[in-house]
Amino acid sequence: MRGVKNTLAAAKDAGFNGRFLYMTSIGVTKSSLAATLLNLVKRNTLKWRKVAEDEIRRSGLQYTIIRAGFLTNGLGGGRAVEVSQSEYSLAFKHRISRADVAEVFVKALKHPSTRRTTFEIVWARGGRPQGWDVQFGGLTPDARLT
Repeated sequence: MRGVKNTLAAAKDAGFNGRFLYMTSIGVTKSSLAATLLNLVKRNTLKWRKVAEDEIRRSGLQYTIIRAGFLTNGLGGGRAVEVSQSEYSLAFKHRISRADVAEVFVKALKHPSTRRTTFEIVWARGGRPQGWDVQFGGLTPDARLT
């Protein structure tokens, strides 16, 4: 958390005018057995990730916060990715490959609808993949924090 605060302060001091991208985890806002176990093992990591998210929102900088599902080492591009502002619980059924997460980051950085948004990404169940304009176009900007 302190690292995020220091990075935000340094960005402001340097006059940074780009966009801050932050990867966090699904489950920061919705409790589950897996989230409870992870917090026990990793010293409240989900709690601190939520605090870091709020610091980013309050910073005044442009940002995109991406909450990824359980990460796998599988190949990217083999499954459709679901972009959602629903709150997923931390569960193995909500997973995504690291390669797909990287692609979402690249696509989100270039898309204007992802500014000042927080969204979750997991592999979609069935269905056809939707284009990034469709998925990102439905995002709603976060409420301003003070």
